[in-house]
Amino acid sequence: MDATRKAGRPYLLFFGAICVLFIGILVVTWRITRRATIVMLDEQGQVTTR
Repeated sequence: MDATRKAGRPYLLFFGAICVLFIGILVVTWRITRRATIVMLDEQGQVTTR
């Protein structure tokens, strides 16, 4: 049983690193969009002033 736990550890660490990377990308994207200025465009692509 102990040998199978040691064999599965790299996969668990890899999966954990992928999850942390994904969550990090989500947080960075959220912070960037919170700072962005919202610009509304009409059908012709002109900026609307509402």
